[in-house]
Amino acid sequence: MRFVMVSQHYPVEGDPIFVFSQQIAEAMAYHHNVETIVISPQSITRKIMRRKKITKSVYTKRLDNGNCVTVYAYPYVTFSGIKNGLINKLQKRSHMKALKKCIKKANITEDDYCYSMFWHMGKQFDEALSELNIKTNLIVESSESVLQDGEQISDYQFNNLKAIVCVSSEKVNECNSFNLLEKAPHFLIPNGFDPDVFKKYDRNEMREKLGFPKDAFIISFVGSFIERKGIGEINNVIKNMDDVYSVFIGGGPINPDCDNILFKGSLDHDFIPEYLCASDVFVLPTKHEGCANVIVEALGCGLPIISSKKDFNKEILNDDCAVLIDPYSEEELKEAIIRVKNSAELRKSMEAASYNMGQTLTIKERTRKILEVIAKIS
Repeated sequence: MRFVMVSQHYPVEGDPIFVFSQQIAEAMAYHHNVETIVISPQSITRKIMRRKKITKSVYTKRLDNGNCVTVYAYPYVTFSGIKNGLINKLQKRSHMKALKKCIKKANITEDDYCYSMFWHMGKQFDEALSELNIKTNLIVESSESVLQDGEQISDYQFNNLKAIVCVSSEKVNECNSFNLLEKAPHFLIPNGFDPDVFKKYDRNEMREKLGFPKDAFIISFVGSFIERKGIGEINNVIKNMDDVYSVFIGGGPINPDCDNILFKGSLDHDFIPEYLCASDVFVLPTKHEGCANVIVEALGCGLPIISSKKDFNKEILNDDCAVLIDPYSEEELKEAIIRVKNSAELRKSMEAASYNMGQTLTIKERTRKILEVIAKIS
């Protein structure tokens, strides 16, 4: 069999977008010795506008153990932000043409198992397969923060869908609300992280390396600087807490301006663990998620967590490793930060529980479960 990762984007050096797609693809090849390819048409207009490197249409990445992942990334054009019916049709046609070229060049057959990130990409992939009269085995992962065009996807008749992977109870509930679970068997598999990258480092050593104050209480945030992620609530709360320092990794329209910011901005994915491990607690009062990769990665670093009491955290957080709050309540957020800050004993117990939880959520374990799904639908 071949494992085919189908993704809207695929990361390359200098453009670390959709890292989770790469993690799954490379884990399949590296840990399980599965022949793995990636289908991910690249928007050349996006890359030109953002001054990112345009990759070859077909290229192969060799992993440390000698196994390979082959990527098919034929180009298409996008017109972001332009709301025009004709323009949107041209964009869709360009993407479909590139997608079909990837499918043909990769020689997708009925023996392949194709794993699509997000429902909308799974629908587009199924449409392209149908136009090419190709039958295969499609698995759609429901992991988007909020399902867009749910009614359209609900009305669409998939020709190749064999299974649905939901990354959280939240996604199971959402799929059920759009009657999507009637289309194929579903399986619940939370996101995973790379333990070779996200692991525990000595806190004092990391603070010395990064130039952070040794005895400060530091919270960390990773994600887009947008309303949904709760960065505004964090900023408002710690503005009135002079003895709390912060690290904000990411970017976006909301600009944190509280005192004692030690770092604010984007980082290469592999450098994030150093900043996490220099922190005392990871804080993410997000309103909507599929299953937050950043929380899973923070668990891998053994960090106590403050996050939302929502179903998207149900499988990955509990009261031992996290303080769960109403993400709309700044008062609850403040109380949670104070509670963790004021008890070294609590932080120590939460760190141990977080690390133990993290070890159940590695990308190797996640891809093993995906292979179990494949075995069940074979």
